[in-house]
Amino acid sequence: MESHKALSFVFRSIPFKDFDKRVILLTRQFGKVVAIAPRAQKSQKRFGSGLESLTLVSAFYQMKANSSLGQLQEVQILNPFSMLKKSVKKMAYGSYFLEMIGEVMGENESSPNLFDFLQSFLEALEKSAQEEVLARFFEARLLPKIGYQPILKHCVKCSLPFEALEGNISFSLSLGGIVCFRCLGREDKTSRIVSKEVIRYFDHMMSPKKDPLISYPFLREIGTFLPSFLFYQLGKELKSYTFIEKLFGE
Repeated sequence: MESHKALSFVFRSIPFKDFDKRVILLTRQFGKVVAIAPRAQKSQKRFGSGLESLTLVSAFYQMKANSSLGQLQEVQILNPFSMLKKSVKKMAYGSYFLEMIGEVMGENESSPNLFDFLQSFLEALEKSAQEEVLARFFEARLLPKIGYQPILKHCVKCSLPFEALEGNISFSLSLGGIVCFRCLGREDKTSRIVSKEVIRYFDHMMSPKKDPLISYPFLREIGTFLPSFLFYQLGKELKSYTFIEKLFGE
């Protein structure tokens, strides 16, 4: 058995067999890790509240050779994100951030960039009163990190430069970028009509170098296609997002 220590976010903890729990960790050093917490259902002494979702811990676990399932030995709570968990809305958005990273993080692969990205947004979420705004920035900044950055500089079909485009344009989920009015075909059921100003704002959002001034009208319009674009790439809509839309959607 090989022993590991990893800075981790607890993603999910579910009952396993009679007494144990199956815990999914999003770790900085080893990516997504699945481990069994022995007797975690039976006794709270060993792990306490350290197996709650949205908890930052230092996890100690062991892995058998040629096995993808570890055995959790101990967790030390570093940040329980108590303030975040006091708000249903913040917890819902935190779960969305966590689930999204859980979808794109590889198993047993070092993922410091994704881990640090998640941690920074959860810490911002705990302090922010603008959860929806933060969610749009989370989605936009995530795209380049996972190889889904859309094509915004020119039409994906005819390559006409963005600045030469006239009037409203379309953002195509399936083509992964903007499409000029001339190239837009009725067969593309994944397209969303947007303005050039919104695309410019969206382009600025994806850069972490400088935050654009918050524009609520632009962010609302971006919200009509940005989450859908991510889900199209993932092949599914996330349950946490569905929950947010059900409780807090307009």
